[in-house]
Amino acid sequence: RAGTPKLRDFWQAKLEDSRKRSLVLATRVATDQVLTDTERSVFYSSAIYSAIRVYTSVGEGPGGKTLDEICARFQMSRTKASSILDFLVRSGLCKISGEKFLVGPQKTHLEQGSPFAAKHHANWRVRAVRKSEDLSAEELMYTAPVSLSRKDFQILREEMVQFIQAFLKRVHDSPAEEIACFNMDFFWIDR
Repeated sequence: RAGTPKLRDFWQAKLEDSRKRSLVLATRVATDQVLTDTERSVFYSSAIYSAIRVYTSVGEGPGGKTLDEICARFQMSRTKASSILDFLVRSGLCKISGEKFLVGPQKTHLEQGSPFAAKHHANWRVRAVRKSEDLSAEELMYTAPVSLSRKDFQILREEMVQFIQAFLKRVHDSPAEEIACFNMDFFWIDR
């Protein structure tokens, strides 16, 4: 409660500014590695770069995968896998220890509005669509076009951001045994 209308407007503006900043996911998700635009253009050009990077974290202790293990898992030639691994090592997203490739920094993040974000999301959505044709009982996909109030949209969006933060913490603390992909879509249908 403010003593004057001017003071009330001041605090209302501060509150609104704080709310808008809290909606920016990049301010609530930590990043370990910042890529150059050139590195981003390569890394986000195909989901395979991210998939291989994450796969190098799987295994006992620090994890790590050999070139042959990567070729077998992703059914690709040694030439193609070597090219991707060379990029991942040069960009600092993976490192080499003996004959094994290990994941480097755990977290990268594309800010909303990045020209690479749409491609990154599309790459993984295409994979999700392909996977939906052969989903196992332990996997989960859910799509729900809904109608709801603007207020509830904001409340649910905040709950999703909180879930993403909890999800990332759990994944970071989890032993790397297997690789998976998490997609979450929630948007207004064009008016």
